[in-house]
Amino acid sequence: AMANTGPTRMRISTKYKSYPSSCETGFDGEVEDYTINVISSRTITTGTISPTSYCEGASLSVPYTITGTYNAGNIFTAQLSDATGSFVAPVTIGTRTATSAGTISGTIPFGTIAGSGYRIRVVSNNPVVTGNNNGTNIIINATPGDPTTTGAQICIGSAATISASGAVSGDKYKWYNSSTGGTLLKTSANNSDNTYVTPVIAATTNYWVSILNASGCESDRTKVTATIISLNTWNGSTSSDWNTDANWSCKIPSSTNNLDVLIPSGLSTYPILSSGSAGYVENIEFQAGSTLNVIDNYIRVTQNLKLNGNIDLQGESQLLQDEGSVLDVTSAGFIEIDQQGT
Repeated sequence: AMANTGPTRMRISTKYKSYPSSCETGFDGEVEDYTINVISSRTITTGTISPTSYCEGASLSVPYTITGTYNAGNIFTAQLSDATGSFVAPVTIGTRTATSAGTISGTIPFGTIAGSGYRIRVVSNNPVVTGNNNGTNIIINATPGDPTTTGAQICIGSAATISASGAVSGDKYKWYNSSTGGTLLKTSANNSDNTYVTPVIAATTNYWVSILNASGCESDRTKVTATIISLNTWNGSTSSDWNTDANWSCKIPSSTNNLDVLIPSGLSTYPILSSGSAGYVENIEFQAGSTLNVIDNYIRVTQNLKLNGNIDLQGESQLLQDEGSVLDVTSAGFIEIDQQGT
């Protein structure tokens, strides 16, 4: 028979050399009455965990149902077994303070060993009740490490090729325009496809890249920067012609390509401005030993001229400085005029 829940009386009696009846009196023995509180049994049933495959760090929901009464302040705890399903050393993955059934929000801890035999159960602490496990194996997959990156320096109005490393066979790179959320710009074909070509940009721009493994687990994103070069440097790599793009780190200086300009020391080939367009710069620095020959043409400086080298004006050549344009007071170079321009 099942006892009714709630307070009830329990009698204990003894009788010399015999068994007493429940209501017997006047015998040689002892009778004691106790009041006991009969409560319903308490159980916790862990519900279905869906899906059954997760990555390290993934969030999941653990539903559970209960029978019986739980005390105020009770905490239901979701526990994760080891990879074999054993709860000898369970790992807490989420808690819920409640006295009723519900759902616990949990997280698979980073560092959890990859495996396919994990189980989850729910326990309580007031009173202490250990629930059954979810009854189905759970797969936990490793999350790849974060990629390392290599940025790029480019001229304004150019596209940059940025790269990442760290992916292994079966992995892919995912490129984004934001550290979280944002727009997915590219998913690579494989781990060897490790570059992303940006659109043409006019300012230094940050991008982010992650690694996605074959299990569908994605690393955190790593920032990589496409940096706009702020200085257009003469290199004379192909000739002495001022009006050749390849002789400059960022193409021919102009009103639209108006980076600061540097004519450095120590080169074997220095610029000659003769045929073609006139020279245009906003700010220009000539380092010691550098030269510029202007032949029947002119160079216009709209802001600042720092001259520690030599400007040679030949034929009908001119150095034009806009109103407000200044010669740096520390300049130690000189201007040679072979013939005044007209």
